[in-house]
Amino acid sequence: MSLAPPLLIALELEGRPVIVFGQSGEAARRCKTLLEHGARVTVVAEVLSPELAELHAQNPELTLHLREPEPEDLHGQWLVVLADRNPAWLQKLGPAAEVAHIPFCAVDQPGFNSFSHVGVAKAGPLQLGISTAGRAPGLAAVFKRELQKLLDRSNVEELVAKVVRLRESSAPAERSDRVRQYVQAIQIDGLIRALDGPNLGESGPAESGPAESGPAESGPAESGLAELSSGELQKPRDP
Repeated sequence: MSLAPPLLIALELEGRPVIVFGQSGEAARRCKTLLEHGARVTVVAEVLSPELAELHAQNPELTLHLREPEPEDLHGQWLVVLADRNPAWLQKLGPAAEVAHIPFCAVDQPGFNSFSHVGVAKAGPLQLGISTAGRAPGLAAVFKRELQKLLDRSNVEELVAKVVRLRESSAPAERSDRVRQYVQAIQIDGLIRALDGPNLGESGPAESGPAESGPAESGPAESGLAELSSGELQKPRDP
């Protein structure tokens, strides 16, 4: 695995062709996300799974091919996703994407990947991307969950809408100053803390005495990996 951190970017996919290989629920979810971002999605699958059938019924613009994938399927594509675990498909598609310089992601199958999907917490047009470079995907999922709860609890979507309206209603000469003054009053109060769980500093199991000596003392039961503690977003006054 590369030691260099990945560069998080925002892709403009509206109207651009992308292709997904697979028939699983994961493939359907990836297709749905790409459709929501305006991409022209093609999916190649050996069989029509219930998830893909439902997605196609809801999104007739989705192009569907029921067959084995071929390297030629990558021609003209902006983005390629192999959603199902299939080593033969990976060996067929990964090198072709590398040669063609097309961004390629095989879900949970490293080796040829040039991008990965990040966790995203959303509030209107505001999107917060979360990545651990594939080293701790479970941690990224927790941060996505907790940040989304914070954004929802603080009604950040309404705040973002106010900033957009302020920017659009301001004269060009004063737009930057007005928006900057408003958003600099935003604060996030609270802590991100790990709840009691496994002792990650231990290199091995602790020594124990004879069974008849009784169970070792234990701390509080595990209740999760992390949470935002009393996190609140402080909003500025309306201009």
